[in-house]
Amino acid sequence: IKLVFVKGGTFRMGDLWGDGKDNERPVHLVKVDDFWMSKYEITVGQFIRFVEDTGYRTTAERQGWVWVYTTKDWHKEKGASWLSPGFNQDDKHPVVCVSWYDAAAFCNWLSEQAELEKIYDESTWEADFSKVGYRLPTGAEWEYAARTRGKEIKFPNGNSLTHDDANFSGTGGRDRWEYTSPVGSFPPNELGLHDMAGNAREWCNDWYDKNYYGRSPVDNPTGPSSGKYK
Repeated sequence: IKLVFVKGGTFRMGDLWGDGKDNERPVHLVKVDDFWMSKYEITVGQFIRFVEDTGYRTTAERQGWVWVYTTKDWHKEKGASWLSPGFNQDDKHPVVCVSWYDAAAFCNWLSEQAELEKIYDESTWEADFSKVGYRLPTGAEWEYAARTRGKEIKFPNGNSLTHDDANFSGTGGRDRWEYTSPVGSFPPNELGLHDMAGNAREWCNDWYDKNYYGRSPVDNPTGPSSGKYK
């Protein structure tokens, strides 16, 4: 895993432009400490190493279906998994059809490989932020990093997004892939992070609560203490 150091700081988190969803408001002040983030999305090849080393079976493989997003909505797709997402990928593409629990288990495996502490308790899946190891970013850390240390920009490199900048639905310009692209195919943001807009959706550590922004603490918010969704 190639890591990028992100210097901490204070920023205004949320829908700065008033064109987002209700759960992206109110805009609120957030301070995050220094952290590290993967330069690229986790690839199929990296996930294969994890599976081969541990014998892990993903949530989708065990339950026999996974949520798949088409051009308009989400639906349950029987038999789909990271091994068979419904389109062609190679080892350099981002791994998809993985659950939050799959991602957390992968983080624990990375910590073991690096002889660090496991962040996630695999009986409860709670994260211990006092430990030093691999984990998913908090929602605040992700937004702060995506916006190049909290700059007031809509997209990783400014206030516009084209097919030369990122992989998203449709083709044109640099984007010649109908679905996912190999990680790093598009320019990074100023921190050197790739695919922070487009390619695959990415998991954050937090539980989800549509009203959380209204009561979020300023210092290093980690999301609600419990919930139904991530």
